[in-house]
Amino acid sequence: DSVPYLAARVRIAEALYNKGFEDGAVARLEELVKKRPDVMPLHQALAELHFDMQNYQKAVDSFDVVIGAIGEVAERHAPLFFARGAAHERLKNYEKAADDMLQSLEMNPSNPVVLNYLGYMWADLDKNLEQAYDYIRKAVLLRPNDGAIVDSLGWAYYKKGKYERAVKYLEKATSLLPEDPTINAHLGDVYYKLGRTDEATIQWRRALELGLEADSEKDARRIEQKLQTLQDG
Repeated sequence: DSVPYLAARVRIAEALYNKGFEDGAVARLEELVKKRPDVMPLHQALAELHFDMQNYQKAVDSFDVVIGAIGEVAERHAPLFFARGAAHERLKNYEKAADDMLQSLEMNPSNPVVLNYLGYMWADLDKNLEQAYDYIRKAVLLRPNDGAIVDSLGWAYYKKGKYERAVKYLEKATSLLPEDPTINAHLGDVYYKLGRTDEATIQWRRALELGLEADSEKDARRIEQKLQTLQDG
């Protein structure tokens, strides 16, 4: 029942996970949760493990337990709401994701990671574009050399149809994170809108070479179709 013992058991599970024994790690944490369901850090550790394993619904379920046990919400709880929101976003539960992230921002309004995550999600969905832009812009001011956040600002401009502004930030983002396939794909998209088709082709091919994953509107199939269209045309 001692805290050091429980903490040590969690560390053992994490070590197993890091060695590739994912099922064993989950089993150990689930056993601990069954024995001590009243210890919220155990539920949180299990939620984070499920998230890393892309078991997003199980992650949400475990975060629900932890958040449900909170009495008075305080700033220290902001990461919990963000984490659950991120799991909801992966499940495409966008309204629930936004609710959790807004709750996180209410407790900590200057967190650039949360500002960027929510802003990018909205921009990608063509939803709340002005608020998305405001959030991302604030995140960029807080972290001006974070390639992922700079990319988000460029993508927000792209979604607003402001391609000349978008290209400025997307080119900077690729210079900061040259191996990121999504950022390269975004740059290809804005080049295409500006009529710079040769440069668009280069960026799209690079995105595919870097392993662009199929996801929503930014998937590899869409890029392949555009490349084929340019080749045929």
